[in-house]
Amino acid sequence: MVNIALPKSISLDTIIAGFAAIVSFIALYLSHRSNVFSKKAFLLAKEEYGNKTPYFSIYLVNSFRLIDKNRNTKAIAFNITINNKSETSNSFKPILEIEYIRDDNSVFKANYEHNPKLYDLINKNKLNSGVFEDHINLSERTVESKWLLFEESDVFVNYRADIYTIKIHDLNGNEKQISSSLLKNLEQ
Repeated sequence: MVNIALPKSISLDTIIAGFAAIVSFIALYLSHRSNVFSKKAFLLAKEEYGNKTPYFSIYLVNSFRLIDKNRNTKAIAFNITINNKSETSNSFKPILEIEYIRDDNSVFKANYEHNPKLYDLINKNKLNSGVFEDHINLSERTVESKWLLFEESDVFVNYRADIYTIKIHDLNGNEKQISSSLLKNLEQ
């Protein structure tokens, strides 16, 4: 057996040092727990911020060049699906950029704005899913698929259109784009 000799009297300094050690261990434990909770709160806030950050995707379903010989109008129609993936509502503005090739093989681009009023000029049986408004507003976590309509200018009729690019901008400056090289002609 081992005999441990205990001091017969404990000095006041030893009691204060022991008490200080116990208090410092308690403070260390509480600061560690506080650090763990603050990290969890930060990660939750970061995830919530990420969910509220505007994020969307677009998908091209179909596209046509609509030609109405009776009214002498040409419209370009794109059936687009917009998926607002964020937890906040968002607004979008579509633009069509057409890349034309001139006779000398130089390239230039023209931009067209979406014109929902063209829907009245076309055969609604061919575009049966409706048309987006001028400014597209989608609620949080919403998917919507409709037509975008653009009136093609007669100024560029002698040039060959090479690439059609739909650019969708949201209010926060984010942009998504989708391109197509071919359009089916649909005469009315």
